[in-house]
Amino acid sequence: MVVIVIVAISIALALPSWRESIERRHVVSGAEQIASFISFARGEAIKRGQEVTVTWQSDGGHDEDWCIGLNLGTTECDCMETDPTDSDFCEIDDAPQRLIQSDFVDMDFEFFHAADNDSSFTFDPVRGLITNNEAGLFTSSYMFYLHNDMKISGQRLYELQIRINRTGRINICADDDRRSTIGGYEEC
Repeated sequence: MVVIVIVAISIALALPSWRESIERRHVVSGAEQIASFISFARGEAIKRGQEVTVTWQSDGGHDEDWCIGLNLGTTECDCMETDPTDSDFCEIDDAPQRLIQSDFVDMDFEFFHAADNDSSFTFDPVRGLITNNEAGLFTSSYMFYLHNDMKISGQRLYELQIRINRTGRINICADDDRRSTIGGYEEC
């Protein structure tokens, strides 16, 4: 009976930390996947010698329904489009190129925030520089940020920002007040 009580207490103590670990991993994994996806776009532009456009759509704020897509050339694609025969479908060489909320977490989980709700930018095919500055995208402190849904004292524990500068350099960083909870990322 004593062993059962000890096991039950151990499980009860471990569950909250397990949930926090899962939430932190969602944020880190999401930020790294988005940064890798954008880095892939830049690499494709240079490799192919052709412009690649990154497009995202979001309802604004802490959105539960968002996407990011890639398309060859300077034409924006519709990353919400699911029909590959549609001319707005996000693809490169007939392969779908989009990230959506459900790739990361359940659809009812707030996770993503974009500096601009619906926008795009294009990578130059020679040096991978960003060739357009639609709506002053690169004057904002962040391009995207991702966060968990768990709060303590009204503040989310885990948040990472994705910043992109005009040269195409991608940086993942954390606010000073959340850096200790995520770990391994420089301060924004």
